[in-house]
Amino acid sequence: MPGSNNNHMGTPKQCTGNSKRGQTDCDAAEAEYQARDGANREWLKATFDQARSSAAKGVVLVVQGEPGFDIAETEEIDDSLTPEVTGYRAFMRDVETQTRSFAGQVLFVHGDQHVFKTDKPLPRTLNPLLNFTRVETFGSPSLHWVKVTVNPASANLFLVEPVVVTHK
Repeated sequence: MPGSNNNHMGTPKQCTGNSKRGQTDCDAAEAEYQARDGANREWLKATFDQARSSAAKGVVLVVQGEPGFDIAETEEIDDSLTPEVTGYRAFMRDVETQTRSFAGQVLFVHGDQHVFKTDKPLPRTLNPLLNFTRVETFGSPSLHWVKVTVNPASANLFLVEPVVVTHK
């Protein structure tokens, strides 16, 4: 799932606002998004079905785009509906549903904003899904990396550590 709204052309501004794309380009991008989003959602279901049937302790999901975890929240506005992240809405709704019915841990890794962070952002309320952990990786110009250790004996399963590269 790429950045910039998962390649979804949700508004005319997203289509041509800051680019040289024409309507034909935007229509092709939207068709690509629709087909890929459906396939990704089927893949997600199959992944969790397989994890359940094999009694897996965890699932790791890796995507490129930041699906809206970091949009400012308010009590009056459902920020997950902002045009900038509507392309992730159906997939992330499925991620939350699958995570709720999965006994193991889910590690969701993404890039896009290039700032390391780890948290438990689902759902976007004060009652997080404790078996869901988000890791946002470093990115250019911060060329550090993230080490993930899997420990089946740990209730948390995944230990996430940023590794800072120093230049001498």
